Amino acid sequence: MHLTADIFKYKLNRKLKKVEHENQLFIKEQLPVEPCDTSTIIELNSNYMETTDWRFEFKGLNSATAVAFFILNINLLIGIYSLGINILESPPATVIIYLCPTLMMGISVYILRKEAFSYTHNPIRLDRKNRMVHVFRQDGSVLSTPWDSIFFCAGRGNAFQHEIQGHIFHEETEIIRETFCLAHTESREHDNVLLLPYWELIRRYMEEGPEHIIEHVRYCPVIADRHENFHNYWQYRTYYIKGKYKILQILLFVDLLIYPFRWFAMRTSKIPVWPQYIQQQCPVDPDDPYIRNASTNQI
Repeated sequence: MHLTADIFKYKLNRKLKKVEHENQLFIKEQLPVEPCDTSTIIELNSNYMETTDWRFEFKGLNSATAVAFFILNINLLIGIYSLGINILESPPATVIIYLCPTLMMGISVYILRKEAFSYTHNPIRLDRKNRMVHVFRQDGSVLSTPWDSIFFCAGRGNAFQHEIQGHIFHEETEIIRETFCLAHTESREHDNVLLLPYWELIRRYMEEGPEHIIEHVRYCPVIADRHENFHNYWQYRTYYIKGKYKILQILLFVDLLIYPFRWFAMRTSKIPVWPQYIQQQCPVDPDDPYIRNASTNQI
């Protein structure tokens, strides 16, 4: 389940593993795949490209799960109480009977709090002009690091998904100081249908320029400066699934069930705003022929 990434953090202050060396992705090496954006590009221009984080796709799922578990366990408590079991007059085992659902309710609230009352998304800005990468952390702070200093590799994430990870080292060492991952993930190791094409989109933009990827960016999520509404969400999901796995189109009804929880998580969260110094480093030329954002969507 994807909530595990919020509970179990990346292991830091360690050396790279052998498998990470084996799966390294080189920024100067073009892969023989066609780039694919997987509907994660919020903004694109000649100076920078901004993407969602991987959690954005699944936002609402953790809230739905948390609410379901909370209701299940509160009903369990009511059921136990209705049986006439008195916690003050019963053996220690009964205390555990009451404690377990109470603990699960607390965990449910924690999970809900991690997804809602936070940020609508945690963007990643790839500053091609200055060759920098800016990552908006969950606590609202920003990680800024040179593009050329990041060790990229395909790896397994904390939510058991497979992702493109970026490792940042302590100065003049190969000890990992911080790790982030790019927006697109895959559920299975050998199902990297779009993982490497997505990496190639990122790599080509930073190394070769927007003219080499512009034709692959057709839909930008409408979230840069506003909360997502149902129309925007439905456009995003239908376009994303159409471009990923056609068989998943039959599961769009699940999105309808989850949407109320996604709406709640979005509406209780703040829209991320980059610090002023980053905005000043990333100007946009209004005559730039490579501008792509929500206003240029082709659907």
